[in-house]
Parts: sequence; C-alpha cells; structure tokens
Amino acid sequence: KPFLTVELVARIRSILRRRLSPPTAPGPSVRLGTSCLVDVDSSRLIMPDATVSLAPAEIKLLRCLWTRRGVWIRSTELAHALGRADAEGQVLVWQYLSRLRAKLGPESAAVEHVRNKGYRLR
Repeated sequence: KPFLTVELVARIRSILRRRLSPPTAPGPSVRLGTSCLVDVDSSRLIMPDATVSLAPAEIKLLRCLWTRRGVWIRSTELAHALGRADAEGQVLVWQYLSRLRAKLGPESAAVEHVRNKGYRLR
C-alpha cells in the first residue's frame, strides 16, 4: 500500500522509539528518598501520610531517571522518552518534573536539576 511521506516518517519514528527505549525498567515499586515509594504498576506515589496518583508522563520520566540513577540526563533525552524531540517536549519535561517534585513534597530533593546540565535522580 502506498503511504504518504508524512505517515511513513511517523511510522519509522514510532518503530525507532520503541526499539531505542531503555531495556531495563524499574520493578513494581521504586523508593524515592527515605519515605516515598512509587508503585509503577498502579501509577501511585505512596507516602506515609497520603497516596497520590501519577500521570503516565511522570511515570515515563521516573523510569528514564531510574534506569540511569545518579547520572545527569539532559532535558532533550527526557523529552525523547516522552516521544517529543522538539523544544515543546523540553517544556513538557520541565512541567511534568515540576509537578512531580510538588507531589513529592519534602522528598523533592530526590530529583535534582541544574541549569545546562540536566536532571538526575539521587
């Protein structure tokens, strides 16, 4: 079947994105800081005093940060993990990580950001 060029490029990008995604992912739960636990399967953040739902994009970013824990990751790489390799994707990374850090409360220091260096998970 003949494809439009735009559709063919979109299909190729989709295949490459699936093939280039990191093969290792955190298990069913990931500890952040000393008192937070992320239940990856149910997309929940479990804290001593509350349980908070996480957006799918927040889970994707956490997986990307978790697989390379302690390593600085540029926002362009995180945007690629969200399937957005443009400047708008970098803004989305900033927004989602900002929301995630707000949800983490006192444990927000687990996700570090340094301008022109990137993000990392302690």
